[in-house]
Amino acid sequence: MNVQQWCKKHLKFFIPKNRWPPNSPELNPLDYSIWNNISNRMDYKKVQSIEDLRREVKNAINKIYVNYLRDTIKVFPRRVRSVEKHNGELIFDEHS
Repeated sequence: MNVQQWCKKHLKFFIPKNRWPPNSPELNPLDYSIWNNISNRMDYKKVQSIEDLRREVKNAINKIYVNYLRDTIKVFPRRVRSVEKHNGELIFDEHS
């Protein structure tokens, strides 16, 4: 059994690959929410080197609340329906 077949059989909200918009930032939780949260939690004054940047990103990730991540993922099915409704275009008029 391939991955697509397994997902179709076992996942309630399975979306086949032919309905998935390629490289859609609208459907990537990192793009539509999490990177912004990480960026807002960083102290850019402390970044003077790549090592500093890595440390600040790690520190910011550690400050993210689990419930925030759950809420971000919870809106995913609604975002999928919205992107589909808008024929794969960006979804400016939908709340996320």
